[in-house]
Amino acid sequence: TALGLNILHVRKDKICVLLLSGGDTAAAFFKAAGTTSLEPVDEIQPLIMGGRILDGELAGLPVATKGGLIGEEDGIFRAIRWLKKERN
Repeated sequence: TALGLNILHVRKDKICVLLLSGGDTAAAFFKAAGTTSLEPVDEIQPLIMGGRILDGELAGLPVATKGGLIGEEDGIFRAIRWLKKERN
């Protein structure tokens, strides 16, 4: 999480989507970014949510979150594919 937060502060202007794996990781990242609200858009797969950040430093960005040790084998692939679609 520390590396992700450093990247957030150094490269914030270059970030166009987020993929976060693990509930604790996502919660810590959102807290550091000042995010308190997400808009759910799609269930990419069971336990993988795609949505938009509503507030904080990254408001408006598409985000996909998944549980750390759960999900199907292609969950990350599907999340990335969804994020690419939402970015455009």
